[in-house]
Amino acid sequence: MDSIFKYLEVPKFDGETFYWWIIIMMTLLKSKELWSIVEKGYEEPRNWNLLEGEEKREKKEKQYENCLALMDLRRDV
Repeated sequence: MDSIFKYLEVPKFDGETFYWWIIIMMTLLKSKELWSIVEKGYEEPRNWNLLEGEEKREKKEKQYENCLALMDLRRDV
């Protein structure tokens, strides 16, 4: 899904306009289909070697989504 948000600069949180910043960040992450990872969180598997097939693929996908969301959130620091 290509989005205009892909090309916009992630806004820096200035410590004062939190409600404006969170709306922009929520919109940005939702446009990238990453908001659910923010809401639900991500838990690293204790042992990747015990995962197989579909379960391993799903965990790797969630790990990737978590990394993408963290990159967007960290760009403003």
